[in-house]
Amino acid sequence: MSSVQVRDGRLEEALILLRRQCQRDAIHSDIKRRETFVKPSTRRKAKESVARQRRIKAEAKKRQQESTAELRRWVQRKRPVRRREKQ
Repeated sequence: MSSVQVRDGRLEEALILLRRQCQRDAIHSDIKRRETFVKPSTRRKAKESVARQRRIKAEAKKRQQESTAELRRWVQRKRPVRRREKQ
């Protein structure tokens, strides 16, 4: 548990320090998470959904990179060869 000592009657500073400690210790998010009960099946489905979205995003990024690489190869093949002119 976070605790702060109030020195010389500086209550505002003590509150600020307490708030920072609570954020660092993730107390607020823990309390918020425990406010309501979430069924294990719902928690599992949410976790699977997040994993599915992450996988879809990774696949889309991979497809984008592959198509970009393929386009670069195509452009390299189509680019005319420049020959030096004799002087």
